[in-house]
Amino acid sequence: MRTYRRLSLACAATAFLIGCTTKSDIETADADLLRGEISAAIGDASLIERDYGLTAGRVYVEPDRNVRVKIASFDALPGWAADDHAAGLRAFKVSCAKILKLRSAKVLGGLGTEIEDWRPVCLAAQSVDPRAAKAFFEQAFQPVRLKPSKRALVTSYFEPELRASRRSSGAYVHALYARPPELVSKGGVYGMVKAGQIRPYLTRGQIYRGGLRGRKLEIAYLDDAVDNFFLHVQGSGRLRFPDGSTTRVAFSAKNGYPYKSVGREMIRRGLTTRGRASAKVIQDYVRANPAKGLDLLATNKSFIFFREVTGLRSDSGPLGALGVQLSDGRSIAIDRRYNTLGAPVWLMADNSPTGPIRRLVIAQDTGSAIKGAQRADLFWGTGDRAGALAGRMKHRGSLTIFLPKATVKRLIGRSKS
Repeated sequence: MRTYRRLSLACAATAFLIGCTTKSDIETADADLLRGEISAAIGDASLIERDYGLTAGRVYVEPDRNVRVKIASFDALPGWAADDHAAGLRAFKVSCAKILKLRSAKVLGGLGTEIEDWRPVCLAAQSVDPRAAKAFFEQAFQPVRLKPSKRALVTSYFEPELRASRRSSGAYVHALYARPPELVSKGGVYGMVKAGQIRPYLTRGQIYRGGLRGRKLEIAYLDDAVDNFFLHVQGSGRLRFPDGSTTRVAFSAKNGYPYKSVGREMIRRGLTTRGRASAKVIQDYVRANPAKGLDLLATNKSFIFFREVTGLRSDSGPLGALGVQLSDGRSIAIDRRYNTLGAPVWLMADNSPTGPIRRLVIAQDTGSAIKGAQRADLFWGTGDRAGALAGRMKHRGSLTIFLPKATVKRLIGRSKS
């Protein structure tokens, strides 16, 4: 034991856990030493060492969000000890690169009320050895559970890779459009200014019928109407051109109409049943009935405009709402009215295409269909395999968000227990 302590202190003298110990050392050695090194990395030990009286099981009320917040504990998280915490740490560091550049926590939303609470843990994360990831999260954060009245739900999404052409020719006739200059947004509302008010822009059907033709807004053309439609649903994707080159497109704006489920419309028309409705059923119908298929898709008036994105790592996902690239299987979309962008989250789902989920993920994205405190959309990755997994996931689950301890103490202090 003395030999180990001398070795660890020697490591600490040069940097924070730069690979000098083994996994078994970290699991069994002096926990106080590890806590001390994490505190030193954070700089102000009081931010994580103070006893804030955050007793597990305590419930307090967030009246602004109409939710109850329950203090949780790491020991009570099913599967916590068995997860790959280093993978979660890598994704969290990506979030931190953005958080450290922010001047306020407004963009984070949810319960992340003070950017000063996030800077120390993000600075510490940069130098944490992956083998100490579990201890880092336990030391720097307090898990809390938001308890709303609505049912919890976990779905998933992916980044499609689609065939495309810069010019309209042959089967390549389904355009992806850039944002029209007259389309504006204010307070999250998109549309055109009419009589001093923002009104919805052209509908999907109007655009299908040529409403933007001749405007030179086309970014590229796809060879499949269904691929085009589902790219709108996903919000981003990779395009592969005939010469082998690729580009990425991402959400730029929308026309201002709410999203309407095409699957539900098929059920209403008697084209399928509730038990059979799926993305594949929609695809098969539209491809077998091109004209009627476009009419069906047009019942969803919502329409997305895109922008090309350059300079991204090819081995990572698209940009999420936080402005960082998503990590396969470790990024989720959340409703930032309740949860906090950039925050670690313990995600549980009753099932998934690969079995029950017990996983540390990072909230790095949002989505128009992701509504509620216990609602999450898991990013699977890029391409057909990820798409197949994403299309099969819709299960009950739960989210436990990790917040800096100072944040939780502040929330308790301003609320009524």
